[in-house]
Amino acid sequence: MAGFLAWMCHQHCSAQQRITLQAAVDTALKNNLSLKSDRLNADYLQKVKGTAYVIPQTNASFEYGQINSAYSDNRISLSQTIRFPTVYARQGSVYEQEWKSGVLTTAIRETELKKEVTQVYYNMLYLREKQKLLEHSDSIFAEFLRNATLRLEKGESNILEKTTAETQAGQIGLQLKALREDLAVLQWQLKELLNIGTDFVPADTVFKLPAPVVADSTDVLTRHPYIRQLEQQQQVSNARLRLEKAKLSPDLFAAFNTMTMKGTGADNKNYAGSDRFQSFQVGVGLPIFTSAQRNLIAASRINGQVARNNYEKGLQALRIKYRQAWEIYRKQQDAVAYYETSALKNADAIIRTANQQFKGGQINYLDWVLLTNNAITIQSEYVDAVRNLNLSIIDINSLINQ
Repeated sequence: MAGFLAWMCHQHCSAQQRITLQAAVDTALKNNLSLKSDRLNADYLQKVKGTAYVIPQTNASFEYGQINSAYSDNRISLSQTIRFPTVYARQGSVYEQEWKSGVLTTAIRETELKKEVTQVYYNMLYLREKQKLLEHSDSIFAEFLRNATLRLEKGESNILEKTTAETQAGQIGLQLKALREDLAVLQWQLKELLNIGTDFVPADTVFKLPAPVVADSTDVLTRHPYIRQLEQQQQVSNARLRLEKAKLSPDLFAAFNTMTMKGTGADNKNYAGSDRFQSFQVGVGLPIFTSAQRNLIAASRINGQVARNNYEKGLQALRIKYRQAWEIYRKQQDAVAYYETSALKNADAIIRTANQQFKGGQINYLDWVLLTNNAITIQSEYVDAVRNLNLSIIDINSLINQ
């Protein structure tokens, strides 16, 4: 059965490509659709920056009739209203801060994407280690089944021994089938994250991640994109408050008029329709009814308080998460150290001694199965412990943006 599984793996793996973790991360950062959406949103906000100085349309009008006398005259007017220049400057500041916030949102997604790719990648390595262990166990019980079949044929054992061997082999086969299905799910997840149609398998052979970097949490957490984005939201709120205050400034108005004035003018001269007279107007729009705008200013102040509170709350939560991640890491590190220093050696000794004693007739097949399964369970628990250690390291690295 082990040979058949190896042949199946060779056939399946031949259609796959090997990829390193760094290459997988780089591909995801380039192709991931969610990240592309965030980048496009940042590009959109950058373009919006250019709309801060939008000037209202210029009004043009033409008037004809008995404007000044019984004669028919005409008047052409051009007028323009603009907000006070400070309003446009404050609007530009709001758009600038919102664009910076959008850039940081992209940075947050990049950090999350790196973590997701790393988790999937090392979960695939975990399943590969599980597969190696199951295939080794399969070869052990396959040999046991062959020997049990021969012993039964020679009358040296009973049907229970052969049935036990078949059951053990069947259970391992079911576990291998489930493992391959789990691995296929992870491959689909990796393809989705990388947004590419190729089936990849990890090129790395080292299953255990290196220890995380110990860093000053106060400094490193404040530089995390999530915290920087919360800090940027404060800048957005402050910019909006300044904008609302600026809107209390008066609007500016200017107009130019040109018209005819047929007949005798005030200077006792006679003017025809070809003669034109010009005038210029300037004015201001005074903010007299300001209660609604002042409510907007008050609301903006409250929004600034919300942004500051969100920053403090987010930083506090991230610090707690960071401490918890290190506590989990140390616990998992102790577990892995236990297996590497003693438990794995004991498991090898159990298998070796059980094989010797079974061949020497010192223990029966039931004792051998019990001892062998116990040793294999220890080896499997070690692989699980390394996986849990890896996940805690990935959490820490993500929190320090590594």
